[in-house]
Amino acid sequence: MVASLPLAGRLPRFSAEEWAARVQLAACYRIFAHLGWTELIYNHITVRLPGPETHFTVHADDGPRLVRNIGDRPAVILRSHGLLAWGDIVPRTFAILWLLNRACEVQVASMAMGAVIEVPEDVQAKCTRDSLQFSPTFGAGQDMFDALIRVVDRIDPSYRNWLRPSAAQRVRSRAPAKRATALFRRAISAAHRRTRQCVGTCMRPCARATTR
Repeated sequence: MVASLPLAGRLPRFSAEEWAARVQLAACYRIFAHLGWTELIYNHITVRLPGPETHFTVHADDGPRLVRNIGDRPAVILRSHGLLAWGDIVPRTFAILWLLNRACEVQVASMAMGAVIEVPEDVQAKCTRDSLQFSPTFGAGQDMFDALIRVVDRIDPSYRNWLRPSAAQRVRSRAPAKRATALFRRAISAAHRRTRQCVGTCMRPCARATTR
């Protein structure tokens, strides 16, 4: 299942369903970058593309070994590699990964203050049952994921449209950059003038002392 995202700019070779999956994946990459979850180009986020054949946008490394160790768990912590989560839909998988990452952050912060307080297993089990963001009845993380999509869309929604922009769009996109460049140049010129004035003011007493 893929969240309903605008299909403007869909490339003809993709079906509407596959395009929606790719746009959602692109949104997920933007969300990762917004949260600071980036390791340069070494993040691995992938989705299974809709259709009768099994195709993924990025193939996982060491797939058989990972599947064997994962079992029926929704997420694992890879030794020397970090966190890994998976699921039937992107929003639920993101919610699982976010919660696991936050648990690690809380653990590290707690250990920095001394011995940690152990959480009883029955409390852990109850908290897991009460985590409604994982339940399909309560959206399976869709509301949280949609909220983050709105955040990244306000910054730059261009990931939704992969078509080459028209000449008019290119002109409009260059206009803010030209204005910013002009403002920057004026600021630099003003800074140079102030610098020359300061240097001149400082040098005048020196010049008078030398002539004496």
